Amino acid sequence: TLDISRGLKAPIEVFCDQDYEGGGWLVFQNRFNGAIDFYRPWAEYKEGFGALDGEFWLGLDKLHEITYSGSYELAIQMEGFDGEKAVARYSEFAIGSEAEFYNLIKLGTYNGTAEDSLSYHSGGKFSTFDRDNDEHETHCASVYIGAWWYKACHLSNLNSRYGPTGQPNRIVVWRKWKGDSYALRKTRMMIKLKS
Repeated sequence: TLDISRGLKAPIEVFCDQDYEGGGWLVFQNRFNGAIDFYRPWAEYKEGFGALDGEFWLGLDKLHEITYSGSYELAIQMEGFDGEKAVARYSEFAIGSEAEFYNLIKLGTYNGTAEDSLSYHSGGKFSTFDRDNDEHETHCASVYIGAWWYKACHLSNLNSRYGPTGQPNRIVVWRKWKGDSYALRKTRMMIKLKS
């Protein structure tokens, strides 16, 4: 069971992964078939969208409240359209409040099989197509069809356009694992309270 109540203003329903590494992981992003469009405005990323029994994004407000309440680690599972799988783990993870643009304020040490495509984004503010908070002269969320902690612009883009083809970086990508044009079929981002 997960005790996340102390960080939340009100109880919420969550999806837990009980298979990976002994279970107890709270999933906040889940993509596996492209049924849900992730190219959405700020308000929807703030509140969350999708369904817990399908593809979804839990919501930046909830993610901030949870990660601010304790010490969490992050695991990201990914799989390509060719069936190859990899994992990226980070020893710490927390995001700021909306006033801080949900910036990636805490990202610990990397380990895993996917190489590290998230540390570059540490400290980055979250951007959507209608909220440009990145450090680049262009608008990364619009140019790369996504919503992420863009800087100038990205090494990972897990909320981008779903599908096996597309212009480089305009797909769901984890660049340091397989490069710009290797699309991911499945991604699951999840956190676990550190013991």
